[in-house]
Amino acid sequence: MLSGMDKGNSKKLYSWDFSDCQIRDILYVVSLDTGISIVSDDTVSGSADFRFTGKDFETAFDSFLKAARLFVFKTDEVWTVSRFRMEKDNGLYVLDACDLSAEQIVEKMSMALGKTLTYEVLPMGLMSVHFCGLGEEELLEGFCRRLNGFELERKNGGYHLAKKALAAGERISSFGYTDFRVLENGEFFL
Repeated sequence: MLSGMDKGNSKKLYSWDFSDCQIRDILYVVSLDTGISIVSDDTVSGSADFRFTGKDFETAFDSFLKAARLFVFKTDEVWTVSRFRMEKDNGLYVLDACDLSAEQIVEKMSMALGKTLTYEVLPMGLMSVHFCGLGEEELLEGFCRRLNGFELERKNGGYHLAKKALAAGERISSFGYTDFRVLENGEFFL
């Protein structure tokens, strides 16, 4: 990591060359060099590359985050980096989660919604989900559909993700619950 001041301008010239480094280490060094308090939440792990020389740090940093499938929440005091982002606009939610376990996503949704979300044993492995323009219950139902054989139940002002009791002829695919319906006119959809 190298940095210095551009003699013709008061704006700092940054130069970094990180190759296959832990993301948390990259964030720590960049934070020290820029003077910006940059922290990561518990969803951030893994390694990445970040090569940059120039003055437009924010654009380069945003490009690094996008390539590493990360998001940043910026305040005047601190920038928090995460693999989970959930925002509410006019009563509708946008959710982006990259390379997280189902359990991590449920826990983060619970905090963002301010609701209790309980669940049975969730499928193992990492997943990425992206939802846009959904109400609270629609968002949670959509997430349940991404899991193998789960359904959403309302419980005491919160929600419970329960394993679905399968009806005769229903199957669970490795890609999540598939709902196959035949309409009155003979057409069908998944």
